[in-house]
Amino acid sequence: MRFDDLPMALKLFAAPAIGLVALVAMAIASHQVVGGITTTAKDVGEVRFEATAELLSASSELNGAAKDLYYALAAATAGGDAKTSVAMLDGVVQRMGKAKEAVERAKDRLPDGKTKAELATVGQDIDKLGQPVGFVKDMLGIDAQSAVSFLEPLRASLQGVQDRLNAAAAHERTTAAAAIKDMDASATATQTLSTIIVLIVVLGVAAITFVIVRMLKGSIDRISSATEALAAGNTAVNIEALARKDELGAIVGALAVFRANLVDRDRLTREQAEAEKRAEGEKRQASLRIADSLESSVHSLVERLNAAVQQLAGNARGLSDQAQVGQERTTVVDRAVTEANSNVQAVASAAEELSVSFGEISGQVTRAATMATNARVRVEESTQQMERLQNQGDRIGSVVRLISEIASQTNLLALNATIEAARAGEAGKGFAVVASEVKSLATQTAKATEEIGGQITSMQGATREAVQAIAAIQQTVNEITTISSAIAAAVEQQEAATREIARNVQMASQGTAVVAENVAGLQAIADSTHRSSDEVLSSSQILGTETSALSASVSKAIASLRAA
Repeated sequence: MRFDDLPMALKLFAAPAIGLVALVAMAIASHQVVGGITTTAKDVGEVRFEATAELLSASSELNGAAKDLYYALAAATAGGDAKTSVAMLDGVVQRMGKAKEAVERAKDRLPDGKTKAELATVGQDIDKLGQPVGFVKDMLGIDAQSAVSFLEPLRASLQGVQDRLNAAAAHERTTAAAAIKDMDASATATQTLSTIIVLIVVLGVAAITFVIVRMLKGSIDRISSATEALAAGNTAVNIEALARKDELGAIVGALAVFRANLVDRDRLTREQAEAEKRAEGEKRQASLRIADSLESSVHSLVERLNAAVQQLAGNARGLSDQAQVGQERTTVVDRAVTEANSNVQAVASAAEELSVSFGEISGQVTRAATMATNARVRVEESTQQMERLQNQGDRIGSVVRLISEIASQTNLLALNATIEAARAGEAGKGFAVVASEVKSLATQTAKATEEIGGQITSMQGATREAVQAIAAIQQTVNEITTISSAIAAAVEQQEAATREIARNVQMASQGTAVVAENVAGLQAIADSTHRSSDEVLSSSQILGTETSALSASVSKAIASLRAA
């Protein structure tokens, strides 16, 4: 099927429909990407970070247990009261219990994997350390010097468990950082792809609209040129080349009927001219024959009467000719009025069909505006989802600040441990080294949380840019809705103008009917005049015959008189 044969509504709404489909597809794709980002953020914030916080809490408890164990070892070595060492060992048991609970909570939060299996082993090791601590506590009441030999290996075991917890926490931090990096990359890719798609849609819609408008303008210009040529009397216009099956096809059909009427009018005009020429020749020959007959038959005695008769016959012939010409012209005018009335009726029918077509176009524009409104609602839903993503980022930032505070507290504890080790002198050197390592780990934790905070800030910035991009899309959809409303208003104006044309054409049809009635009356008068002139001409001919007979009778009478 040719483009010219497609309905006008399909041509006008092809470009907006394509743009709308592309925007809906982009909104669906963006929704899926945002859903993936939300899932990743939930995994990082609610699983990884909270599990890491529990692991750090367990490590802190084990660190406190190691410190209490160290103090108990120092008190027992210095020969202090055994009750003090026992009380410190009770604190070690409590701290180990809290550490076990924190490890269990972290294990429950994490999905199945290597870290979860490692935490299960760590929990079992913490439980195993409870028995040696109880044994040492009992030994302190029996033989304090023998119990001291068990404290150092026990502290080393606690340190090993703490190192494994720190390794698990570091692994979770690394996993969370990788997830945040992937989430940032996905947001950036989504923003870039959305920008490219919007540009492609805008350029595509503009190009399609330009092509359609140019083709429609070319068709209308060709139809307008053909109409002007027909109005100027040029019947050589190729109307068949303008044939089409859309709403403009009715106008082309009316032009074809108009051209056929022009051709018939020219043919009738030529035939009428030829008939008038033949009639004029015949009338002239008849006039010559009558003149010769009168000239040969009339005598000098009736010359004056013959001249009067000839004058009367000439006037009668002139009147008859004028009546006949008037009758023929009236007939031509009657046919022209009839054809004009038919053309006016055809134009009225075309105007009514065009009005119906504009009504259908108005309905299509209304449906397009409804679809644009639905697209705007979907874009608003996408904006709300991006705002929820930004709220999740704020929650992750709160978790990062919590980790930073824990690192600061750990740093303070390490500083206190360093001070206590300095007070202990040579006996506290090993503990000072451990406190230094704890302080280093706390510093690294603080730096890591700062980097995570920076990544979260970047993620929030990307989210805000995505919200701005969706707002731009929403503005584009609003502009499409406005354009559809303007088109609907223009179509309503065209429909009103078409109805006005139909009304004027109906009035013109009534006018041609009145003219046709007047022409019929004029034709009747012309017929009556023609009959009257024929009667006068017949009377003049009879009078001429009587005059000839009178002339013959006079000649015979004179001859008889001469013979006599």
